[in-house]
Amino acid sequence: MSEISHQVQRQVAKDEYQRNYEEAKRAIRAYEPEKAARALRQAAENLDELASLSKDLTSTRRTYENKAENYRKTATALEEDGVGAVAEVDDGGKNRSKHDDLGGADDSPFQGDGPNVRVETPDVTFDDVGGMESVKQTLLEQVADPIENADIYQQYGVEPTRGALLQGPPGTGKTFIIRAFAGEMKWNFIELSPADVTSALVGEGAKNIQQVFKTAKENEPCILFFDEIDSVAPSRLGGTQGTQSERQMLTQLLQEINNLEDTDVIVFAATNAPEAVDDAIARAQRLTETIEVPLPDEDSRKAILRVKMRKREVPTDGIDYDRVAKMTEGFSAADMEPVANAAARLAANEAEESGEIVPIEQRHVDEAIRNRKKSKSESEEGGGYLSGGNAR
Repeated sequence: MSEISHQVQRQVAKDEYQRNYEEAKRAIRAYEPEKAARALRQAAENLDELASLSKDLTSTRRTYENKAENYRKTATALEEDGVGAVAEVDDGGKNRSKHDDLGGADDSPFQGDGPNVRVETPDVTFDDVGGMESVKQTLLEQVADPIENADIYQQYGVEPTRGALLQGPPGTGKTFIIRAFAGEMKWNFIELSPADVTSALVGEGAKNIQQVFKTAKENEPCILFFDEIDSVAPSRLGGTQGTQSERQMLTQLLQEINNLEDTDVIVFAATNAPEAVDDAIARAQRLTETIEVPLPDEDSRKAILRVKMRKREVPTDGIDYDRVAKMTEGFSAADMEPVANAAARLAANEAEESGEIVPIEQRHVDEAIRNRKKSKSESEEGGGYLSGGNAR
């Protein structure tokens, strides 16, 4: 096998490993142990492949093999005992497993008590986002430009948009576009899922919210992103008042959002179900704007695949992007990355057999799309939802 073919296979395996690993983390935070176990087993298979591609690097191969074994044991523990069997916090505040051999904190997708606040400066920008041109334009014109040219806007009495509620179907790229916007602005970024801040203990959720905003202020300029805001601030219409903990958390969230004057903190939230979000959130000072994020149209699907293909180290040959756009009707942004990865893998397999570089061609993309459609159909029949890549 040529070195370039080797590199392609390694990159595809790494991409798929990262996608499955992130899926496991999301499932754990959503208290879905079976889903997390499946994702971890898939991640373990990706690690097995990486190990097999590291034959001349003994220490690297063993690292992959050990991590794969740990993930399989973790998956078994999840299946047998649920989330509580694998996640707890030790006396030093680090995450560890109740099963001593499940791997260290660095390998664990499981979070302990308290808010899981990770501050980062994303290395992606709008150049890494295929399509979504109207959303990009809205963010640049209504958020970025008024901040970067504050003096002019102040003279005209125009207040910059300091946040927005993004709404649209699952998998349309709501999280990824805001991450890329933070990278575009070169601002710090904090992404939070409901499990990062919610708590069944009265008062703990409110304390978590308070800590999140404190961290954001300490890392200005900062973009704070709440995913699935409907789970953090569910609607109280129809007489549903929620638990005491939920009410306290909502009150704290509104207070923190409305007390961000004179700070370089922008708040974004996302939901797949806008009707399930409490009305008070839409009235909060920094979430009065709503940005629709629909499923990608044909031009967007072409753009997404182009972006995913241009990062490969091997050439593409004869890909008909118009044909791809028509074949992927109804695909979300989250569906397009697995298509690109699968097409690259098919070409890499051929390169391995022939010993020569095989470009990624239309036939590879066609097969990848057919397989993705089959997976989507099976998932929908089972009541599930496939996600990956730029999901949410």
